[in-house]
Amino acid sequence: MKKITKIEVPRQNTDSKLLVAAYARVSTDNTEQLASLSAQRTYYEKLIRSNPNWTFAGLYYDEGIS
Repeated sequence: MKKITKIEVPRQNTDSKLLVAAYARVSTDNTEQLASLSAQRTYYEKLIRSNPNWTFAGLYYDEGIS
């Protein structure tokens, strides 16, 4: 009779949180674009911090002047 070996798959830690970062960018330095950059930064940081399964890893942004 053949021997069967069952290989157990290790359980993933369900308590671990996902590290999440955001990147925001605008392409000009006009006033409307800079206000948009501020709005993007606020939105993404709030979004990430409000998710209990995520850990806020940072927010990276630039004015990306073309």
